[in-house]
Amino acid sequence: MRRFHGAETTWFFTGPAGEEVSYYLQNNNPNVYLYEFTYASYLNNLTHTYPGYNPVVHGAQSEYVGMGYSSWLRSQANGKINATDIAIANFFGETWTNFAKFGKPTLDDTWKPVKSSGLTSMEYMEIGANIGMRTGYRTNDRTQYETAALMAGQNRPQTPKDVITSSATLLLNPTLDMFVDRILET
Repeated sequence: MRRFHGAETTWFFTGPAGEEVSYYLQNNNPNVYLYEFTYASYLNNLTHTYPGYNPVVHGAQSEYVGMGYSSWLRSQANGKINATDIAIANFFGETWTNFAKFGKPTLDDTWKPVKSSGLTSMEYMEIGANIGMRTGYRTNDRTQYETAALMAGQNRPQTPKDVITSSATLLLNPTLDMFVDRILET
């Protein structure tokens, strides 16, 4: 199961996310924000636990972003809500609101935009038990993705001519999910 999830993550989510970030940077977009959601909890993982393996599944952040009423009630009734769950829900609420209003997720710049597309230097925000900026976004996944794409003979563009440059981009990429929200210049 772990190998399947790893391959799926690499090919469909983290590999393409790293590539898309690189395209935005090549188009001189200075407002690209990337994250990885790494927090597995009872709240977001009610049906996806395996002996010795507790993955952060596709869409796991949705319970913290959308505040699913029934999931929170059920988790609270079972005594499974903790301080980290609440802190992460508050973090998502604040950062997504800030991004929509101001074009950046944090007003104190603790979440910095991506500046480097290098395999070991791409910056991202880890959202988990210890929220903070990290470098080297999914280095192994991105290396495997690039290698597999070359072996498969994919002709991906060398320059991002077709990538829309926007005034602000939030590339949201938890472990198994990717959304791209764009605020286009008008």
